[in-house]
Amino acid sequence: MDNRYKTVESERGEISEEEWREEVRWLAYVKKVLADRLADLERVVGNYKGQVKKDRRLMWQDAPHFVRTWDDVVKLTEANIHLQVSEQNVIFYHRMLQRLRRMEEAPYFGRIDFRERESSEVERIYVGLASLHEEPSGQIVVHDWRAPICSLFYDAEIGPAEFKSAAAVVEGEVLLKRQYRIEQGEMKFMFDTNLKIDDEVLQELLARSTGRHMRTIITSIQREQNRIIRNEEHNLVLVEGPAGSGKTAIALHRAAYLLYRFRDTITAENIVIFSPNRVFSDYISTVLPALGEENIMQTTFPEFAQASLGQELVVEDMADQLEYLYSGGEGRGGRNYWARLGSVRYKSTAAFLRVIKRYVRYLDEGNEIDFTAIYHRGQEIVSEAELRRLFYESYKAMPLGRRLHKIEQRVLYLLAPVEEARLKEWQEKLSANPDMFDWEVRYESRARTREEFRETKERIATWAGFNVVEAYKNLFGKEELFRQMAAAEGVEVPAADEWENIRRLTLAQLNAGRVFYEDAAPLLLMFRLLTGKPVYPQVRHVIIDESQDYSATQFELLGLTFPAADMTVLGDRNQVVQPYVGEQPSGEVTNYIRRRRSITLRLTRTYRSTKEIAYFTASLLPARRGGAGAGAEAAGSGAGMENEMTVETVARGGVPPVIVVARDEKRMVAALSRDVADFHNRGRQTIAVICHTAGQAQKVYRQLKQLLPEVGLIRKDDRQFRPGILVLPVYLAKGLEFDAVAIYDCGKDSYRLKLPDSFTCQVDDYARHLLYVACTRALHELRLYCVGEPSGILKEIDQRLYVLRRDDDGDDDGQSESDEDE
Repeated sequence: MDNRYKTVESERGEISEEEWREEVRWLAYVKKVLADRLADLERVVGNYKGQVKKDRRLMWQDAPHFVRTWDDVVKLTEANIHLQVSEQNVIFYHRMLQRLRRMEEAPYFGRIDFRERESSEVERIYVGLASLHEEPSGQIVVHDWRAPICSLFYDAEIGPAEFKSAAAVVEGEVLLKRQYRIEQGEMKFMFDTNLKIDDEVLQELLARSTGRHMRTIITSIQREQNRIIRNEEHNLVLVEGPAGSGKTAIALHRAAYLLYRFRDTITAENIVIFSPNRVFSDYISTVLPALGEENIMQTTFPEFAQASLGQELVVEDMADQLEYLYSGGEGRGGRNYWARLGSVRYKSTAAFLRVIKRYVRYLDEGNEIDFTAIYHRGQEIVSEAELRRLFYESYKAMPLGRRLHKIEQRVLYLLAPVEEARLKEWQEKLSANPDMFDWEVRYESRARTREEFRETKERIATWAGFNVVEAYKNLFGKEELFRQMAAAEGVEVPAADEWENIRRLTLAQLNAGRVFYEDAAPLLLMFRLLTGKPVYPQVRHVIIDESQDYSATQFELLGLTFPAADMTVLGDRNQVVQPYVGEQPSGEVTNYIRRRRSITLRLTRTYRSTKEIAYFTASLLPARRGGAGAGAEAAGSGAGMENEMTVETVARGGVPPVIVVARDEKRMVAALSRDVADFHNRGRQTIAVICHTAGQAQKVYRQLKQLLPEVGLIRKDDRQFRPGILVLPVYLAKGLEFDAVAIYDCGKDSYRLKLPDSFTCQVDDYARHLLYVACTRALHELRLYCVGEPSGILKEIDQRLYVLRRDDDGDDDGQSESDEDE
């Protein structure tokens, strides 16, 4: 059995009958306080809604409909401000009402008894979704899980403990930690625990079926997770953790914590999360509302790139890029496949980033600018020396694009007196014509002057105009220029034939108004460095999920685009789906996202899958991924994403994975459909049939649809995650989880890139990562299907970790372990 996974057991204390009765009485009291508070808030919201209606009616009746005087402006402004205040009150109290309504089913889930040092008073703290006060005394009967003192519930052991309040560190002693299961307002069970949120609670939560949306984890946050959620000391928090360790959930709960902790300075509009795709964005969209907060801004990198570049260029979606690479370019210009693979490989490297930055410096130094003096009809407007002085001295601190724009404005300012003098000459000349009216003289003078200066102004605009896309194309259009930049950085360029194909393919796309996914980040980085845009200083926190598929250039770009933002970056190198991004020595993330204080925290415990599935999936990974680690060990400031760690599992048993071997594809599909139907009949709410590509998923969907009418298909443009039976490609399954997973076609030739001998990519490692991503989507049951024989990767796995089922004639061979409901 793979020793990279180990099981963690739990401890629990017992509750006396007297304590039980006391807790039940307290629950009844809290429910009454909650009911009273809800009734009060409903009245408040109703009153403010009535006030809004009244204000709107009065505004229509009394406020001026047309602005004629300054008094009208004042009256209209006052009425509008009054209305906005009433509307904001409705929103504020309605959100508070929604937050407390979510507490009706379970007002709280934990308790800690804490005594401050040198005090005899024991403070009893009940931990829940939100704070609940008794009116009119103001006594807190339930504390918000994000409150500083509630960190003791997640972090502290029985005994000496401390927590950091807004003012100081509070020291004392934890005397009791208790957990509750309250359902429909009724106490189901409770128990005392020492250090961790008890595994029995975790097992009960994890044994449930998953649904359409990700659930909150406030009742089961572990100490290592809590350290990440509440981290305020670092501007850059890097989180490395295996599949199912809760990285995304932690990031969203961290966002909720920041919105609570800094509620006077940060709103949901100041936080943005980069998700892998829109289906995943929908899957996580209810977490923050369930925690009583507004949803933060969500985007994907292709959407961000498209919005930043505008509509003149069409940015390729990452899903389209992966589909092309995974399918070997079939049906879509396959002759360019090797060139495209080389393009992805090289542009994902730190070396290419260095070339781009060197090229930007080259342009910024004015190497492509003609500083010839500017004349108008023989009269010098600005000299070469003056142009150089403006460029290298006056406006030196500005990005190139803005610098040239300022110089253009300066030249036009110097040209203006010449133009004005010429206008007067024309007016004097035309005024001598007795047949022209004054208005004709003015009009004709301006028209003739404008025409005389049109060519000069066009030359100035052309000189100052800077097109980043053309500059990027120029880098690929001039082979010697690129090699010059690479040589200046001391980095290698691909072999001549390969580089020629990359150049040709890149230029063809750009000339057609399209941008490859791998070109989006370097092109945007040039925009940022040369024009100062895009930049979003209002964003205060950025979450980058699935960061293992981001290149060095993407990290550099995002770090510069959000200069005022702290960042939380989450990833797992073992789940990389981008060929070459994971294999490149891109170095430390902190080399590209530069923040003053950074830390890497490693999660080593997985909560998603049963231990049988976890052991199996661990065996898929390359042997070099093993190592040591524990908890959320801090790797220190400036560390990068690492792979070396031991992974722990929650002690939740189930059935072993099943590898189904069929004689041909028809029998494989039949076996898969029977198993999926069996999952469905046994109450599995979310079932995934995961394929290598979208093309394969479409084919399998059509085949299954004839046998299982309720089956659905997830496409890259879908924006909703639906429960039920779903067919989808592996790259769209990232981050999702399902009760049962069936992986289509795991034969010897599947999940492999089609590479020429000159390419150095570890094909088996690539296949391992994709299979690992697919298999780790499963919570309770996992089956893999193949024709003839499994892939070599599956053959390497210890046979004790799975059941082999041969389905040559469509009948089960008697191995029934996989058909039992755990």
